[in-house]
Amino acid sequence: MVKVVEERNKRPVKRRKPVKKKKIKLTVSAKNAKTLKLLAIILVVLLLIILAAGQFGGVTFSTIGDQIRTSIAGFGSGDGYPYRMNGVEISDAGVTNSDLMLVYDDTVKVLDSTAKELSNLNHDYDHPVLSSNSGRALIFDEGAKKFRVQSKTKVLYEKELEYMILTGAMGKDGTVAIGSRTKDAQSMLTVYNTKAEEIFVWKCAKENIISCDVSDNGKYFAVTVLGVNNGSVYSKVHIFNKNDEEPKATFEYVDSAVSSVQFLSNETLFVFGNNICEVIKGDKVKEKIDVSVNTPYKLYISDNNTAVLVLSKYSSTTQKIIKVFNKSGSELFTQEINGLIKSVSTDGKYTGVLTDEQVQIYNNRNGKLCGSADVNTDAEKVMISGRNTYVYSVDKIDKYSSVSDNKD
Repeated sequence: MVKVVEERNKRPVKRRKPVKKKKIKLTVSAKNAKTLKLLAIILVVLLLIILAAGQFGGVTFSTIGDQIRTSIAGFGSGDGYPYRMNGVEISDAGVTNSDLMLVYDDTVKVLDSTAKELSNLNHDYDHPVLSSNSGRALIFDEGAKKFRVQSKTKVLYEKELEYMILTGAMGKDGTVAIGSRTKDAQSMLTVYNTKAEEIFVWKCAKENIISCDVSDNGKYFAVTVLGVNNGSVYSKVHIFNKNDEEPKATFEYVDSAVSSVQFLSNETLFVFGNNICEVIKGDKVKEKIDVSVNTPYKLYISDNNTAVLVLSKYSSTTQKIIKVFNKSGSELFTQEINGLIKSVSTDGKYTGVLTDEQVQIYNNRNGKLCGSADVNTDAEKVMISGRNTYVYSVDKIDKYSSVSDNKD
């Protein structure tokens, strides 16, 4: 028998009408869009740097951090050039990658190609000297005891030594060499790695350290020392391997004052002095430059190891000769310049020459003049970075195109 259950007390079920889903429009403000774009660029740059680090080495997470901070600081643009300094004098200046690093009496500023200020970091050095390389800078207080290493946006480390600093240099990998006084010798070379740890110390018993440098790979160090023997000046250039206490090569120059020694490549060295200019490769002299008639005047070497040598023609103050060399020490071109040369600069592709009347730009490939501009008489220094040429004067920094519209 089938039992029937009566459902009289049950209420009828009301069926709900399906709810139409509203379409929500997502809108991104211009500000947020810029932020997202910036983050995307940073992520891409970070990925490329990490890939490069894995393939080529030499890239650390510290340098990756530098790149990210610089990218964030450089977002947007500045007011353009000329950049006014409002009567504040610059102690030193240089190009680091594509940006300008300006050392004032109490601050270090970094400007990009639009004159946007990427950073403004204080210092308390009386005589700050700048040595920049591959986006980082060594700043030391010449004649005092402090030095520091900084990126474009922050101070990475600072040290205070026991004795007075004579000179300093920084290699492409961030290795720092400092020449200083010391207690039980005439002078001392101390080398630090990127963690600010001492990795090499050499003491010079009799001579003063005048100049020093670090090879791109941080494996070799060079130092020039100056001494006096029986009333005659002499110089020595020592080249060290970081794993050896004694020099792997030494070159002596009698009656010569070598003022600068700089690496062109890991084993190629440029030696510059009052009556000596030569290129050393390994433990041998590769090339001696004749300075018997045209005397040495200036030497400039860029981050990418291109050298500009300035000679005084027949020892003249207003007739000059520039010689440009690649990182192998081979001459690229020679050019005579009429006028007093105040400053020279190169980025490997172009060479800038600042005279008392003009800034002139030469193509390193063929030595041809590819741009020029008249400058004020108070112009002091030229700094070149690709197609941008900067000239700083007493109260401003001007930017010029390195290449004329109709020339390359």
